[in-house]
Amino acid sequence: MDDICPHLGALSGDDRRQPPVEFPSFENQCLASGAGELILLGDQATYCFSREHQHCPRFRRAQESALSDPAPRHLCRFMPWPRKPGLPRH
Repeated sequence: MDDICPHLGALSGDDRRQPPVEFPSFENQCLASGAGELILLGDQATYCFSREHQHCPRFRRAQESALSDPAPRHLCRFMPWPRKPGLPRH
């Protein structure tokens, strides 16, 4: 399972992340950007289901974004910056 890209998954009808189908399938999507992107079956075979996922353009963009963004946007909604007592809220 280590060979499979960690961003590969499927989305349920209510847009919840599900494990990927374990072979190239149109149900699988790239979740590297946070939103599901359809992936060509050939790309799934070449990148997603092998260690080559580390060379995938989508995977690399997600890695670069994670390194350059000090607070991932998807966490900012749930983890407000700590405030010092006595400071006004904005």
